[in-house]
Amino acid sequence: LQWWSAASLCDSSLPREGPRSSAQAMAMDDSRRAPAVQRIRTQVVVLVLLCEIAPRLQCSRVAASRAISAPVQSATASCARAVVMNAYIDRDSMNDHMARESVSHGAGESLGSGDASTPCVVFLRHGESEWNNANRFTGWEDVPLSPKGEMQAQQAGCLMRTFNFKFDTVYTSLLQRTTRTAELVMEQLPQGYEPERVRRDWRLNERMYGALTGLNKHDVADKYGQHQFEEWVRDPPPLTRSSQYYPGNDPMYAHLQPEDLPLKESFEDCMRRVVPLWENSIKPDV
Repeated sequence: LQWWSAASLCDSSLPREGPRSSAQAMAMDDSRRAPAVQRIRTQVVVLVLLCEIAPRLQCSRVAASRAISAPVQSATASCARAVVMNAYIDRDSMNDHMARESVSHGAGESLGSGDASTPCVVFLRHGESEWNNANRFTGWEDVPLSPKGEMQAQQAGCLMRTFNFKFDTVYTSLLQRTTRTAELVMEQLPQGYEPERVRRDWRLNERMYGALTGLNKHDVADKYGQHQFEEWVRDPPPLTRSSQYYPGNDPMYAHLQPEDLPLKESFEDCMRRVVPLWENSIKPDV
């Protein structure tokens, strides 16, 4: 696995058909990896772009299992393998994580190994947004990616290209930080960006942070204390309907019913809107 750190994952000189560096070629020619890569090409592969609907979700399987495994497993009757990656990290961290996954679970296994009919679902967080960089509560505010976030999304796509991923369907929120991440990721893959494969849904929006939206997190903690800060992060104070951040004042959400437009959301509120999307849309695709 020396090539994890040696290969330039975003080398523009690499052919779009796949990796061509000598280190990558050696890894892909390994007899243990070839069957896994072949399986990827015959699987149903779904990419789900996430905002921070599961706050503090990290790359580890432990954090992922706490945040999403229970609803995923119950929804799919354990038929889908969830691969949790995170675009909100630097290249070295991403490489180290994927290398550990391959070592711990067998080369290629973390990318959906097993029977060729077993679907593969990839959960990917968007790259860093401008408000992430400014340490502001974002919620449903439609903030663009920062330059660093665009680079992170490209790096995630390059890493997926290394494993010959091809996505049948891509789910994103309505927010540009996820739709742009999806575009940048797919542009790095041999299939390229295919808008017809992308399905945008408000239910994948980040959790609504209510009256905290737009505020600096450090400033809130300093002003109100760490205990109150943590309580509000779990269940924030509501917006007023006159607020510039209330989604009912945004034409993007004109198609939603008033009862679907939150003034704030707890973790439980967010889960209640996300699970129906899994059950009614993603699960049937898988």
